[in-house]
Amino acid sequence: MREVYLSIIVGLWAIVPSIAQQSLLDSLLQLIDQRNPQLRSVAYTVEARVARAVVSGKLPDPMLQGRVAPLPVETRNGPQQFGVKLEQRFPWFGVLEGQEQAAQAQARAQALDYRTLRLQLHQRAKQLFARLYLFQWQQQFVQEHLQILRTIREFLLTRIQVGEENSGNLFRLDNEIEVLRQRFRSLRRQHRIATAQLFALFDALPDTNFRVSALPLKLRLPSLDSLIRLVERQNPVLARFKTLAEAAEFAAQSAKAKGYPSVGVGVDYVGIGTGQLTREQAGQDAVMIGVRLSLPVDRARYTALVEEQQAYHQQFLWRHRSQYRQFVAQLIELVEEFEDQQDQLQVVQQTLIPNTRRALEILLEEYATGRVDIEIVLNTQRELLRYNEQEKMLEAELFSLLAQKDFLLGID
Repeated sequence: MREVYLSIIVGLWAIVPSIAQQSLLDSLLQLIDQRNPQLRSVAYTVEARVARAVVSGKLPDPMLQGRVAPLPVETRNGPQQFGVKLEQRFPWFGVLEGQEQAAQAQARAQALDYRTLRLQLHQRAKQLFARLYLFQWQQQFVQEHLQILRTIREFLLTRIQVGEENSGNLFRLDNEIEVLRQRFRSLRRQHRIATAQLFALFDALPDTNFRVSALPLKLRLPSLDSLIRLVERQNPVLARFKTLAEAAEFAAQSAKAKGYPSVGVGVDYVGIGTGQLTREQAGQDAVMIGVRLSLPVDRARYTALVEEQQAYHQQFLWRHRSQYRQFVAQLIELVEEFEDQQDQLQVVQQTLIPNTRRALEILLEEYATGRVDIEIVLNTQRELLRYNEQEKMLEAELFSLLAQKDFLLGID
């Protein structure tokens, strides 16, 4: 069933529209949520924290104590043969409540760790998705330009035969063709590596048929102010620091309450037999109710525990502030870089590629009639290859910036 599901997902690559590629990406992210080993490990850690929080506010276990007298000690009511004692300790008000609230806050912080890891894995998957898209198009461009070079080579051979071209240019052209062939092989290797890295995120072996034909790219960002508000409200890293600060505050309240007396209430049942010194009520078992009061004496120890948790509280608040400022700086950089990449992409798509492609067509026609030198044709061909790759690189970089934006905003 697992192999069938993967084959269905891989088969979606052939559908060109970006909406299909978004569906493919969503399916991959869903597989990561279900199968990533690291994510599943953290999920069990969250379960452990929740289980600990359930019992953290419970009373201490009652103590049951029994004793037997092999040689009974005889009193005036008779010899004490055995005794049973049951005692329950009650901490001061606020000890158990503070412990429970602190444990619950720590469990929520662990759940936020899970969410942060999940967002990081999603961001990594999107980056690999964009890289595969780039590698695939780079391979296609290299193949197209290899075909152009082969066409130029045919022209070159014809002109060499009629004595209109230097035969040394043939060797230079063959070198250029061989370099492109080697680059194509290198791109295929990089494509396989990135595929393996992507499939490893959802614990699967790579499928060599996997392709990314388009990027579900959105070329608009909300305003910077709205992005900053969303980061402050939704980012799990920031929420984790706040939650840990709350946990330290609850732990400080519990530590303070531990500095007050605790009470133990117990019932002692003593089994008494008959003996030589017995009186009228001899042999009757005795029941005694006792109260034990524990008095904290070393005040410095409990004061230190409170100060420790208060220090942790301040630490997490300052870490929250520091991380918030860093995220704001990253957002500003992201927005500016996104606009810059957009501007470059527009110039490349609307001006550089169309003009260079038209120039190459004209130069090929003129080279066939001997009106231009081959070096001009090759330089123009290299420019077109560079601009085509630059277009796809910019699209991949824009998609990676959107993936970073999703992480900062806490978007699944």
